[in-house]
Amino acid sequence: MLFELPNGVTDGAYDLIISTYLGSNTVKKAEENNSSAKSEGVVVTTLSGAGITVMAPGNNCSINGGQFVTTGSFSANDSPNRATMTENTTGAVTRAGTIFASGGATGYWYAAFPPLPPGTYTLDVMGGTAVKSITGLTV
Repeated sequence: MLFELPNGVTDGAYDLIISTYLGSNTVKKAEENNSSAKSEGVVVTTLSGAGITVMAPGNNCSINGGQFVTTGSFSANDSPNRATMTENTTGAVTRAGTIFASGGATGYWYAAFPPLPPGTYTLDVMGGTAVKSITGLTV
């Protein structure tokens, strides 16, 4: 399950209350298995760029500079619309030749880059207010 939290929610322990619409206005009864009196709360930890994930590659990976394609998912309407590779030594920036995102508020994306010269790169994927960075990618 994916939960969207409004901006400003701080890290910490919270009680989670879930409700759903079951197709009618008839009142339904639900019982909890764990009492909040037992202090079994949900811990919320915010992450930088939580609206965008990169499924591949991970940090400090070797990549194919001739055909580099990265993939991931997004949430919170942070559909990626920009992706760059920055070479760490020279600062040269290569923009994705193709970036495609599928879905509404949540979905999946991929970005394909033109050939990259040998070097060590940082991948930045950006959309909405989210930025996700992957570092140490070597060609």
